[in-house]
Amino acid sequence: SGRWPRGCHLHPTGLRHRHRLQPRHHVQQSQVARRHRVTLLASVLERTREIGILRSIGMLRNQVSRVVIIESMLLGIIGGTLGAGAGIIIGWMSLEGFLKGDYGASMQYHVHTASLFWAIALATLLAALAGVYPARRAAKTNIVEALSYE
Repeated sequence: SGRWPRGCHLHPTGLRHRHRLQPRHHVQQSQVARRHRVTLLASVLERTREIGILRSIGMLRNQVSRVVIIESMLLGIIGGTLGAGAGIIIGWMSLEGFLKGDYGASMQYHVHTASLFWAIALATLLAALAGVYPARRAAKTNIVEALSYE
């Protein structure tokens, strides 16, 4: 077992890599949430006139807020799915290249589907939380000022 990389172990179905959540991952997630919030806020500011028109024809503040949060969640689902897909591909390529190149070994690549589900669910939840402030800002839009906004 001394020839396997640290953090890996031999499992009956093949070599498995144990992932540990490092503190830097939390920092990266908070930076992603901050960027997402800024993007949504910019979207709300760009659509001020559109939001004003919707409010003037009878859309309620909580409906405007829900629209922004749903948009945020959709972005989270798309981003989480693309990120998980890219992670699977890059993980397979690097692990397969590492094992074949350094050890001449091969393995059966295993993707834990429950982890994929939770990763996408977490991305959706974080996106929804990041969308709360822009949603509040959109809901507080003054109709008269929004209609005159250019």
